[in-house]
Amino acid sequence: MPEVFQSHILRLGGFHTLSCFIACIGKLWAYGGLRDLMVDSGVYAGCTVDQMLLGKQFNRSVRGLTLIYEALRSLWFASFFRWCEENYGIGAIPKGCMGDAVQMSSKVFR
Repeated sequence: MPEVFQSHILRLGGFHTLSCFIACIGKLWAYGGLRDLMVDSGVYAGCTVDQMLLGKQFNRSVRGLTLIYEALRSLWFASFFRWCEENYGIGAIPKGCMGDAVQMSSKVFR
């Protein structure tokens, strides 16, 4: 009925927009190792991960992607600090900043 609803504009709400965004992440990265990472780590089962990466299980998707982000970020920090120590670049970082960053990265691995 285009004549009745001529002035109406359909838009997705925030929840549906985020669900579509999660589905896009799943479409781009699921077979690039993201699905295997989530399943092989033992945190989620295979069918659950498939549903998560389709954007169907929103809360689990957000939690799982947040866990992966935090784990990869802490590994990135740890490898950066290792590189700094090996290449004598650690002296260029202010001591207070470096101490806080090392503590932050070491807490994740405990």
